[in-house]
Amino acid sequence: MTQAFAHAKAERYDEALALCQRVLRDAPGHLSALTTAVSCYHAKGDLVRATHFARQARLAHDRLETRMGLAFLLAKGGDRESALEELGPLLDGPRASSLACYRAAGLLCDLGRADEAATRSHAWANRWPTIPNLWQAHVDALARLGDVRAQLAALREGIGRFRGYRLFPEWLASTLLYADNVPEDEVIRAAHAQAGLLRDVPPVVASNPPRDGVLRVGLVSPDLRAHAVAFFIRPFLEYHDRASTRVFVYDTGDEADATTATLRPQAHAWRSCHRLTDAQVAQAVRDDGVHVLIDLVGLTRGSRPGILAARPAPVQATYLGYAGMTCLPGYDYRVVDSRTDPPGSDTPGAEKLVRLDPCFLCYRPADDLPPLMPPAGAGAPVTFGSFNALLKVTPTTVALWSRVLSHVPGSRMIVKAWGLETPAAKARLRGMFAAQGIVADRLDLLALAPSPREHLATYHRVDIALDTFPYHGTTTTCEALSMGVPVVSRVGEVHRARVGLSILSAVGLADLAATTDEAFVETAVGLANDPARRAAWRSAGPEGLRARLAASPLGDGPGFARRLEALLRTLIEKA
Repeated sequence: MTQAFAHAKAERYDEALALCQRVLRDAPGHLSALTTAVSCYHAKGDLVRATHFARQARLAHDRLETRMGLAFLLAKGGDRESALEELGPLLDGPRASSLACYRAAGLLCDLGRADEAATRSHAWANRWPTIPNLWQAHVDALARLGDVRAQLAALREGIGRFRGYRLFPEWLASTLLYADNVPEDEVIRAAHAQAGLLRDVPPVVASNPPRDGVLRVGLVSPDLRAHAVAFFIRPFLEYHDRASTRVFVYDTGDEADATTATLRPQAHAWRSCHRLTDAQVAQAVRDDGVHVLIDLVGLTRGSRPGILAARPAPVQATYLGYAGMTCLPGYDYRVVDSRTDPPGSDTPGAEKLVRLDPCFLCYRPADDLPPLMPPAGAGAPVTFGSFNALLKVTPTTVALWSRVLSHVPGSRMIVKAWGLETPAAKARLRGMFAAQGIVADRLDLLALAPSPREHLATYHRVDIALDTFPYHGTTTTCEALSMGVPVVSRVGEVHRARVGLSILSAVGLADLAATTDEAFVETAVGLANDPARRAAWRSAGPEGLRARLAASPLGDGPGFARRLEALLRTLIEKA
């Protein structure tokens, strides 16, 4: 087996598998041969054979590692029920494993049992009180249920339980963005608190990037896959001026998909950094001679703030992935626009705002958009909708939506979100509407669609989209417009409550961005009573929203790339 291991390590998988098969002919239950075959087939992308050999290993050797390995492959293949069944003996009793419990909590959420996951992960966290991952699983389950207040309480408890553990302070700062009735200074304090954990990161060796007129831009993100960040950074990757700009991507994620495969060739260099330390990634940035390093994560899941804290580039910024100030060391600038963050919006002690006008976003619609469909016929009830994250559906949001529904007799509301596959999440949301006088019969609560195309096709059922508040939609607003569905947004005072204004203004629909609750209701009701205007927007002609989006700054990929390049060159000149 020594030779098989060497071949596998060198990625000579066929040679390794040939040796494993030779061993297994004489000893069918040979554990090392079976597990090496599993890893080789998995690396080759042959999930069927990898699962077959993992099952053989588990049948021959019922151990923690064989059950965990088989459960992982079953889940990856979509058979989560069987994966959970494999982990069953490892969740309670003398064989219980904290790692198995952590994986089981995630499987329960994926199976629409987030309420069970929240309860069981809480018990597991108490059984292993020194292991933060189990409390992390508890927080994740609460997020799946869309209960921001419960999630915030759990995060604060996690901070108390695990002093110095960076993840919970970071998640507290990002989760506070979703909450309504939270003073902005509390959000900023939370950002400052977790930033303090990075003050002593040593810098990488100083360097002077080339001054040859070529702009070297680095992008750091774990989300360069089927994710909102990828939709908005794709235009820059596709349309940057290759004669004068080089883009270096530092992919810190552990997932790749068809979107990743589309984006990868657009970069000058693509570094897979998931297994590298922050210091190693920072050194790679320095070695590449990057002039401007842009973090696309902020304080969201998968962030690697230690990379920028090491100061590998002379200019460093955050953009796109986080709707607030990070206050992180090494973050010099944050890219916004004059509508999301009007002049005078800078926060002391945080990154400096730089404005990319007229809109800080550029949206690249899906390649296979469903066809536009005409609206429902005359006399049909008006259907409002929101496909935003469940955490954004705050009590303030539901109260606003309910006022609209009350003013439009017979109207309905579709809420579609990750988490609504869970009965407990549906019951909670129905209760929020009931408290505002909206009965359950007027609500359609939908879980995520099986595919992006089916997700977008659900907009055929929506006449008017209603934005969330105080945390606006971004991808969902652009998706609605691309499907001919107008969006009504309630404008607030901070960035996350003004993104709707920026998007709608970019496509010439600033009148749909309301600055008061009363104006929000009036605007939505006005659209409900104007079927002709809605029909024109839903058409495939030049007045249709799909065409207007494509012709707007929001849909102008080449123009956006030129504006961003010019902004970044200005920042370099100031450095």
